[in-house]
Amino acid sequence: MPTFCFSCIQAVNFQLLRASTSAEIPDQVLEAELYDVIKDCMIHGSCEAVNTKSPCMVNGKCSKFFHKSYVENTTVDKDGYPVYRRRDIGAFVEKNGFKCDNRYVVPHNKELYVRYKSHINVEWCNQSGSIKYLFKYINKGLDHLTVAVEPPENSRHRASTNKENDDPEKPKNEIKDFFDCRYVSASEAVWRILKFSMHWRSTPVEKLSFHLEDKQLLYFKSDDDIKTILNRKSAEISQAGFSIGRINYVPRKIEEGYYLRVVLNIFTDDDEVWVDSIKSASEWCFGDHLRNLFAVMLASDCFTTPEEVWERTWHILAEDIEEKKRIENENPALILDEKQKRNFVFRRFKW
Repeated sequence: MPTFCFSCIQAVNFQLLRASTSAEIPDQVLEAELYDVIKDCMIHGSCEAVNTKSPCMVNGKCSKFFHKSYVENTTVDKDGYPVYRRRDIGAFVEKNGFKCDNRYVVPHNKELYVRYKSHINVEWCNQSGSIKYLFKYINKGLDHLTVAVEPPENSRHRASTNKENDDPEKPKNEIKDFFDCRYVSASEAVWRILKFSMHWRSTPVEKLSFHLEDKQLLYFKSDDDIKTILNRKSAEISQAGFSIGRINYVPRKIEEGYYLRVVLNIFTDDDEVWVDSIKSASEWCFGDHLRNLFAVMLASDCFTTPEEVWERTWHILAEDIEEKKRIENENPALILDEKQKRNFVFRRFKW
């Protein structure tokens, strides 16, 4: 289905919204050409009780949430989603013996329909999160197959052999059975043609070693003098420069070293790195990936104060919880409070 998405990050311009997107049946006399296109391509139905076997029916309800409610004026709800004008003016289109009124009209743009005369769903996007949706589709690539080309006699011989010796215990040669070719998507191909950089390093990270008293590591050659080794300076002054320090990981079972690392992290405020990482990932990751990232960090003992990191990031981890619950409960008007969102995020973690 061709889809036109108009993204606007600024305040909603209702005049532009009403002019660009419509969800009503046009006048059959004044807009006869548009009426014919809308009647044939942009009426959802019939479904629900009229046609329970419609492809859109899931568990006895329309998965596209039709029919909609009558609305006098186009508005935007508290979540930023448009609620299109659908007036009860008596207009309807008959499909399969059922009268579909404005509540069954798919949002559209009049100019596009008159020009292309096809099904084009037009939606107003007024959220920065819509960028994730748009870039997800243009970067996922085209459909592709894995094929093998061989002489016809080889195929017939292999088919006859398989019928005669159909042994389920026979080991498979997976390398021979599966041949995967190099696949370059359109976006990657353009990137390489224009010779853009394939990777980039912004800031060096320096490993900061630490140790308990008199338990520092000493490196020496087999022929070094023992006195020279013991009197060697534990650290040398490096060249001037800038880098980000990262304290070494210490497993919990090494208790003294682990708690020394905890104390050092408190003084260096090292949890800020993890909070920034989660915030940065939220710009291009979806909710499930963010929650998996948080779980991996937590299981790896990355946090000095896990409770504080949770309080600062839980609203990011819960950004898609309300929408998922609306789909699960088939209730597009479902509203969750903060306590409910936090509880549902906990349940989503794979412990």
